[in-house]
Amino acid sequence: MHNSEKRWAQRLNKIGIATFSIDSNKGRRCGNNCYADHQGFPNMVDGYRALELLSSHPNIDPNRIALLGFSVGGHSTLYASMKRFQKMWGASGLEFAAYVAFYPSCNIIFNEEDVISDQPIRVLHGSLDEWGSAEVCKKYVDRLQAAGNDIIMTIFPGAHHSFDMKMERPIIVKGWGHVNCHFIENDELGDHPLKVSQVGYDKNEHKKTYKMGALLMYDKSCGTKKARIEYNEEAAKKSIKIVTDFFVSIFKLS
Repeated sequence: MHNSEKRWAQRLNKIGIATFSIDSNKGRRCGNNCYADHQGFPNMVDGYRALELLSSHPNIDPNRIALLGFSVGGHSTLYASMKRFQKMWGASGLEFAAYVAFYPSCNIIFNEEDVISDQPIRVLHGSLDEWGSAEVCKKYVDRLQAAGNDIIMTIFPGAHHSFDMKMERPIIVKGWGHVNCHFIENDELGDHPLKVSQVGYDKNEHKKTYKMGALLMYDKSCGTKKARIEYNEEAAKKSIKIVTDFFVSIFKLS
């Protein structure tokens, strides 16, 4: 957990919500670069298993458990609402009461991406995010809203990735990123959501790189060499109010 998640747990505790935090990396003996290999799917499965575990607790109402995620966890939270993935990896008869995703990446179009949960979904993003495009997420949210789903996205102007995480100064992380690349699930690679192809990239190259174990190889002409993480006080305060008000409402805490 980073400091942002710890602070969120404390905030939610103060309004009467118990919290359960998941570390999807340590148990798999990998660091923060795991996402490059699995695109957050183990995090999603961990979320489903946590729901199953918490639902068995005598002091927890299984119908009042929400999923909250940040960055990779935000990506996993958003797509955990897809009924296809719930059927594949979730526990029968159990579903989260709500989904809140902070600055997720939305640049992969999955099969049946618009067949999602009937439960409310909230997405919070920064307009200047260099890890996951707010504009691309907005297009996905617009498609879901057009289909009649209860999903609302808030974009904070001038905010970067991790805008809610307090830090003394911005952090520039070097390394290849695919924020400006677009991907689509490729049925020719088999029936598995990790098998995706870059839009506009030669499909034979995808087959070759997939066999090499590189699940998301991409043409680096759309990639970036660095990305920024920066705290934004105004966006942080507004996001705290949005999320706490949302949980107070759906859990009827007032």
